[in-house]
Amino acid sequence: MPEPLPGPVVEEGLVFDPKNVPREVYDYTKLDVQHYIEDLNRVIRARNYEAWVANLGADYFKEKNSPEYLRKVAEQPRLKTAGIVLANARDYFIHVVVPSRARDHVDDIEFVSQRRIKAYTVTANGQRLRLYDLEYENGVWKIVN
Repeated sequence: MPEPLPGPVVEEGLVFDPKNVPREVYDYTKLDVQHYIEDLNRVIRARNYEAWVANLGADYFKEKNSPEYLRKVAEQPRLKTAGIVLANARDYFIHVVVPSRARDHVDDIEFVSQRRIKAYTVTANGQRLRLYDLEYENGVWKIVN
């Protein structure tokens, strides 16, 4: 696992405007998020559920573990056809996250706030798809709602 990059996501004490993030802050944060997603991909490819959970914000985990959410996701044609039932977040991780998120890459980010960003990938045909909403808390990125 590479060492985290030094420095803050955005300097503390400055008035923050997500539309006017300094280029060096944008570049630093994008590179930091790219490294984070590369590490997360390794966790997902290794099927390491506990390490994946450690990357989730509390509310995000709560949502992914809720019976209502799991029932809704299990209605997706791929899962329904395969007869897959999602009973908990571990099932969601194995049957949804592992097959769909193990090779993600970040092409762009968008600041929402001083500590929150949206990470995007760009498809071969130029479509920009949101991968994750991330929040920087206690020196680490967390996946959030």
